[in-house]
Amino acid sequence: MDYDVIIIGAGSMGMAAGFSGHGFKFSSAVGQVLSDLIISGKNEIDISRFSIKRFINES
Repeated sequence: MDYDVIIIGAGSMGMAAGFSGHGFKFSSAVGQVLSDLIISGKNEIDISRFSIKRFINES
């Protein structure tokens, strides 16, 4: 388990979750990432560390 947020963009839907009380300071950056994902399906920022796939145990 880690303390990073989860950011998902799929088709015309995006979601960001896991922010605690200090998460508001990331809102503009996360909003930009989500809007890029929703509009074009990609973005210029590597957000792989925020994927929900990191919780999948591949043992």
